[in-house]
Amino acid sequence: MPSKELIVHSLLQNQWVHGTDLAETLGTSRTAIWNNITVLKNRGYDIESNQKEGYRLVSIPKFLYPELVKYKLGTSFIGRNIIHYMSTGSTNDDARELCNKGAHAGTVVIAEDQTKGRGRCNRSWTTSVGKSIAMSLILKPEGKKPREAYQFTMMTAAGISDALMSFDVKNVSIKWPNDVLINGKKVAGILTELNGEMDMIRQLIIGIGINVNQDICDFGQTLPDATSVKIETGVTADRLRLIQTAIRCIDARYVQLMRHGFDDILNTLKQRCCSIGKKIHFNLAGAEGAVTVKDIASDGGLMVIDDSGNIKTLYSGDIQFV
Repeated sequence: MPSKELIVHSLLQNQWVHGTDLAETLGTSRTAIWNNITVLKNRGYDIESNQKEGYRLVSIPKFLYPELVKYKLGTSFIGRNIIHYMSTGSTNDDARELCNKGAHAGTVVIAEDQTKGRGRCNRSWTTSVGKSIAMSLILKPEGKKPREAYQFTMMTAAGISDALMSFDVKNVSIKWPNDVLINGKKVAGILTELNGEMDMIRQLIIGIGINVNQDICDFGQTLPDATSVKIETGVTADRLRLIQTAIRCIDARYVQLMRHGFDDILNTLKQRCCSIGKKIHFNLAGAEGAVTVKDIASDGGLMVIDDSGNIKTLYSGDIQFV
């Protein structure tokens, strides 16, 4: 664990930490500790010091630094390694580059600002600096086939909805396959990108955007169906606690999927899916039409019925409520 991370965790756990104790724990000099403290102050940590008692953490920065996100995270897989950018084009692009350099599965890429964030069907995803969560997960699910990749999108949607509900957010639902809604408005979106072969997934990059503390004016007239946790609850959310909760919940769902299969996640999707029974317009590889959603199939596909009574199952594509 890097020295700065150990120092931050020690300061979070204790009211005062003496420089000598930190130096002994890290196997370094007090001068090195002082240098790291200076770096942390420059990163926005308010750290008080005196010669007798050592160092005390007064307040933490507003940014989602790795050492803060990892503090008592307690996941079994996702979040083993966390990369943080103040600004980037796309966390999914960054994650792909990291994969090419040998990044381990479970790595999380977080950005405070995205200039080229994107959603499904080449839509853009707007990030409000300091008010939203933009992150990508690197997964390498052994034994899974490309046709099962969309199950990981729905696994992620289930995990995000779990996290929001644990914050006592009401009326959380999932719009198949990749949107999470509050009171019928979009609060989170998921973009899953696959690298694999015919019979195996090499890696999945799952991009996640969550609107946390935006106000209505942050969305403007171009995003009338968007919302945030703050808008829906009337309370400013703790962004750090929410990203930690989201990572924990997605990690739990990932373990569930890999160890026990898709059934439990499917049950959650059926309970929370706002699409069932609704009339929708779908667009899939040029084929489109108006149908009614009948159910979610056992493998996660969307069962729909047209006006002639024909039933088909959708596994990808774009759907909009009519």
